[in-house]
Amino acid sequence: MEFILKSTGLEVIKALAYIIDIEEGKKLYHSWRVAALAKSLAEAKCKQSVLSIYIAGLLHDLGTFDISNRLIHHKGHMEDADVADVRIHPQKGAGIVASLNDFIPIAKIILDHHEWINGKGYPRGLQQNQISLESQILRIADKAAFLIDSGRITTIADLEKALKDRAGREFPQDLYQCLIKRLQKKGVWESILDEHRLTKLTEKLFSQLPIKKEEALSDNKNLLHFFGKVLDAKHAYTEGHSWRVSYFSLLIALALNLSDKDIEKIESAAFLHDIGKVGIPKSILDKTGALTSQEFEVIKSHASLSHRIVEGISAFKKIADTVGADQEHWDGSGYPRGLKMKEIPLGARIIFVADAFDAMTSNRSYHKAMSVSQAINQLRQSSGKDFDPDIVDLACKIFEGFQNSAILACYTGNK
Repeated sequence: MEFILKSTGLEVIKALAYIIDIEEGKKLYHSWRVAALAKSLAEAKCKQSVLSIYIAGLLHDLGTFDISNRLIHHKGHMEDADVADVRIHPQKGAGIVASLNDFIPIAKIILDHHEWINGKGYPRGLQQNQISLESQILRIADKAAFLIDSGRITTIADLEKALKDRAGREFPQDLYQCLIKRLQKKGVWESILDEHRLTKLTEKLFSQLPIKKEEALSDNKNLLHFFGKVLDAKHAYTEGHSWRVSYFSLLIALALNLSDKDIEKIESAAFLHDIGKVGIPKSILDKTGALTSQEFEVIKSHASLSHRIVEGISAFKKIADTVGADQEHWDGSGYPRGLKMKEIPLGARIIFVADAFDAMTSNRSYHKAMSVSQAINQLRQSSGKDFDPDIVDLACKIFEGFQNSAILACYTGNK
């Protein structure tokens, strides 16, 4: 039975399809290209799974977020690389996608998209009769896009020659022949090759996706947890960070005696506050030394990207302004808009304090974890400059007596 795409699922896919290929602030277009190629081939060879295959193409590289310099994936020979983190990206991507409601069929396709029909692929070394047709289609589409991304392929004949020796080993001969035939149709090759045309094609394909509208948005908590897994996949220090910041923000909001609705919004916004960091290169996020001014500008871009991602998902649209303002400083020296004092949404002021507290009490690439008492002192020293003094005063009272091990337990319990 064909996969059914719900409206919330489409919003999530659009957000992920945009950010998956971002490297150094530039769009690489690999996933869009894979999806377009896979869809075209599926229309000829696997009509019952066209939607599933297209979405799997968009999301197939979700497990590469934590690979240093993902340009290697697009310009190197990944299949020949003996690199553990590269070779487990199908499993990681499938695990993340499967946590989204109803996306298990997509996860199954992604899991096997690096299996070869001769048994030499990964992660399981399956033979052709063990690999679904959907995954085989995604394999050849991924390889074709990979070759186009290299810049060495400018004609269909170039691609045909580059794929020829892999047919019968990596993917079936009939899929290879069908793909070349599909690309020879008027305008198809140009739409795949040219980035501007590919963008237009992707927008068109999104508009044509069959959507089942939901009467009500389903289980926002599950959706939050999905994005938490996406962010945790980026690199080691982010793991658990969003959970803990959400927990600390919740405590502060409770102490402020806010309405139930406002508390829930702040908790959700805190969970999503760093989602834009999926678009920041790992080399910058994990840098041990001081950032250059150019690198800091890249880091700062995550706030606007977080806002953009959250605003595009109707379940979270009302908290987008809070998510995008969590790096604004009380004195107006923050970013991205330079808001100050009570121009900054209350939720964002709360999250900023909770975020700083967790950052200080966690091990990072650039510092060892402080004790809770040291972190509290730092918050007080920055009160009235970086942070809302009233929130700092309240937060310090709440965090007094915490131990670093208790903070870790908060994350473990919530996870």
